[in-house]
Amino acid sequence: EHSSAAALSILKAKLTEERELLQASNEKLSTLTEERDRLSALPNCRIHLYRGADLVVIDSAKEQTFITSLKTAAWIGLSDRDEEGTWKWEDDTPLTLKYWGEEQPDNWREEDCVQINPDKTDNNWNDLSCAILLQWICEKSA
Repeated sequence: EHSSAAALSILKAKLTEERELLQASNEKLSTLTEERDRLSALPNCRIHLYRGADLVVIDSAKEQTFITSLKTAAWIGLSDRDEEGTWKWEDDTPLTLKYWGEEQPDNWREEDCVQINPDKTDNNWNDLSCAILLQWICEKSA
């Protein structure tokens, strides 16, 4: 009986930690229902809506899972606009984790910006033309 109580206590602690991580992610991420092209989404994060925010930088598997769970086609803060084939985040964080969809990035018709493809669950990054109108996800450091 003591060991099952201890196991339940450990499980409760783990679930509480998971819930707190998700709440923290949810507080730091904001998804908007308005659609914009990729180049006008960034200033909306930085200036108008979330002072000091950027388009989201996905820097952990948990963050990727959380953003995927939103089930929204949305811009993230990754592009190769400065140099073709050199993908970097808006905050200049190096690209370390990669969740490209199959045969992506393909640079079909000069695609320099990255969206989350809501039809996929794991590897769901897709390069698109920055001019396409999509929702976007802003992230602000806590």
